[in-house]
Amino acid sequence: MMEQAKKDLDESKTSQAMKDAQQDLERGDMDEASESQTSAADNMERFAQQMQQMKKQMRRNSARDAMRQMQKNVNDLLELSKQQESLQDKTEGTDAGSNQFPQLAQQQQKIREAMQNIASNMMQLGQKSMSVTPEMAQDMGDALQSMQGAMEQLQGRNGQMAAKDQGDALSAMNSAIQKMSNALGQMMAGEGQGQGGSGQNPGMGKGKGPQSPFQRLQELADQQQGINQGMQQLGGQGQMSEKQRAEMGRLAAQQGQALRALEEMEKERKDVGGEKQPVGDLKKIADDMREVMTDMQSGSITPETRLRQERILSRLLDASRSFNDRDYEKSRESRSGTDVRRQSPSALDLEDRQRRLELLRETQQRVKSTYTTEYERLIRVYMDKIGQGSTNK
Repeated sequence: MMEQAKKDLDESKTSQAMKDAQQDLERGDMDEASESQTSAADNMERFAQQMQQMKKQMRRNSARDAMRQMQKNVNDLLELSKQQESLQDKTEGTDAGSNQFPQLAQQQQKIREAMQNIASNMMQLGQKSMSVTPEMAQDMGDALQSMQGAMEQLQGRNGQMAAKDQGDALSAMNSAIQKMSNALGQMMAGEGQGQGGSGQNPGMGKGKGPQSPFQRLQELADQQQGINQGMQQLGGQGQMSEKQRAEMGRLAAQQGQALRALEEMEKERKDVGGEKQPVGDLKKIADDMREVMTDMQSGSITPETRLRQERILSRLLDASRSFNDRDYEKSRESRSGTDVRRQSPSALDLEDRQRRLELLRETQQRVKSTYTTEYERLIRVYMDKIGQGSTNK
């Protein structure tokens, strides 16, 4: 595009048009001077349009780069959350007298170091994009703190407390993934809307029209996160009050709604793609939801119940990530170009030399912010020469 811009404001042609205009003015040939001036002005205007397009392209490239970085961080954190979940399972199954605790502590240390790298990458991305929020940083900080606690408990051979800290870390990681995925969805929506022409903040499928699988899974993940948080607020096992039982019933109803939505989505995918397993293994998510609902309806909430809930959220986020790439590719394929329209310079007044010079100066002022230093110098020389010719006359 830069080469095209330079072509539109070819130095030799523009310089010659400027010289011709000066000579025509000196001879008093107003018609020829007007044509030369118009040619130079049109050339500069085309150059300005090209430069504006190049600026927009640079902004688009920057937004796409930020989107790719956010996608990578989401993917990395999803993979890391799976490792954390697996380590929690191992910890819960380790006896107090086992010699596996040093190895478990080393694995937790590696996960924590990887978490620190992701947090650092997000901090760098935050310097370039407003999509990174303080809430994301808070979640990642909470995860790091819980991982540190888990390491200390493992070193002290306290498997039960270590597993609790690991569960807290997993919960914070899932919360960060959810926020990052929502931000990524908004970035993708902005990309699909012709680079944010409307200037509005896109939502996650709340508006009219059919929702993509990515949007539907994102909403399910939002709902599941709310259910998980509600369960945490209810506390541990024991006799529940009437108010707590009512709240448990409400959460169980929400879990049932999420299950029905997931089953409907799974059925749609089977109708379209046959009996092969859907992306993200929706069937396993549905199975976990049924187990959780059984526990909620019976009032028997165990650590395994909470682990299943976190696993549901992790798998929903993983499934949405799988659809995410497909949605992005489709949005890139379907995106149409946009016309660049700029106001043309006003018509030249051939009877008034001073007015003509003012109009040319207005043209210069309108586009000067987009010129390279080389072309600014060329225009300045031209304007000075025209001014001198006018004074000499």
